[in-house]
Amino acid sequence: MKKPLLLILLLTINGTFAWEIDYSGDATFEQRTYTSNDDIDRTLDSNQSIKNYHQISLDTDYIKAKFAFTGRVDGEDDNRSLLFINEAYTRFILENIYISGGFHQYTKSPFEGFKSFDNINARNMDSQSSDPEKIGELGAFINFILFEFEFEAGVLANQSPNILPAERSRSYPSIPDSLTLTEEYFLHGDDDLRRRSDYTGFYFYLSKMIFDGTFEIMYLDNFDKNNLYYLLDSTVADANNSNFDLIPVYFPFEQFSLSYAFPLSDLMIKTQYITKNYKDFYANTFEGITISFPNAIVQYDEFRPLNHTIGLIGVEYQYVYPNNHEGRFFLEMQKILNVTEDEAKTIDAFQNDLFMAYTHSFNNFSLSEIKFGNFIDISDNSEQLLTLSYAQNLNDDWKIETGLQNIQAEEINSDELDPDSFYGLNAYEKNDLVWVNLTRFF
Repeated sequence: MKKPLLLILLLTINGTFAWEIDYSGDATFEQRTYTSNDDIDRTLDSNQSIKNYHQISLDTDYIKAKFAFTGRVDGEDDNRSLLFINEAYTRFILENIYISGGFHQYTKSPFEGFKSFDNINARNMDSQSSDPEKIGELGAFINFILFEFEFEAGVLANQSPNILPAERSRSYPSIPDSLTLTEEYFLHGDDDLRRRSDYTGFYFYLSKMIFDGTFEIMYLDNFDKNNLYYLLDSTVADANNSNFDLIPVYFPFEQFSLSYAFPLSDLMIKTQYITKNYKDFYANTFEGITISFPNAIVQYDEFRPLNHTIGLIGVEYQYVYPNNHEGRFFLEMQKILNVTEDEAKTIDAFQNDLFMAYTHSFNNFSLSEIKFGNFIDISDNSEQLLTLSYAQNLNDDWKIETGLQNIQAEEINSDELDPDSFYGLNAYEKNDLVWVNLTRFF
């Protein structure tokens, strides 16, 4: 009698939670080659690697679960071989209420080029510089809609550090050989540096449709993942003061942002206002030189990042050609406010910049697409970061993508520590490259 009852119970559960299981994945053969010599013996001018991405999702009417991870094996540089979780969560759905826990990727920025707002997830900084790979962040959140308002609140546990380029990588900043980069640390209080962070961050998010546009407010209490500062530890200098450790440090901060995106005729107008205030902690044990990665070297007796404001405005236009091709045009501007021009250069490589981009989709069987993007420093037109790529499917199973990156910046002498040189894109001005990726879908 027990077996029929058990069978009925299982069938009832299966009918109530009808699981839909989906798997997808790909393997990409990556080739990147730098087109100029950086005159540094330890670095590699080309890399060959294989990247794997796999995801599996399970869905019912009330539960959604997903697990996705990325792995890479580099044939030349062992430090680029890695494995990390993109997403691994379980989400409960109760009408218009979502409760989710696990590793998430948080993406709420309305801008195509500038990612100042997107400051929760850590990234792989030795991947595509214009769009680095995101690492899943451990946390939980609740999302619901009430009176036409969308609310979301979340906690962020066990802070993940960025994956930084190792010294054989050309993405490693051009610094003197006398400086050695150490592992990253999180600053929890005055001189309280910790290799692992047990700090629990949190955020609140609110959005509402107003006059056909989307108005968003967000408050974030977390560690600043976008602006990682490299501090010189002079306490470990040798007797001749010739060798120093550079210690990457994440500083805790509070970020408040207002965004409004709205249609205007055939255009989409985007605006954003961000304030960043750092906690009142100092790194007093570090003296002399501070490198703000990848930005500037500044002289400080004690160091805390500068509080500042970021203003952004952008326009997006979508056009369908007579042959059914589709073009998307982007024009965006970002400027750091409430600090001097020299101070702004120490905060972000894109402190007063224009971003222009165009994506052309052929809408054909091969899903052919051309992407162009260009960051231009409008302070003095001395810096540019240009990317151009082409991608298409070869058939149902294979895709090819090729592209280039060009950086224009002031050439620096990496054997000298010149505080007026190490800012913006100067440390990467020799990092022009071309790449080819061949992807096999599963």
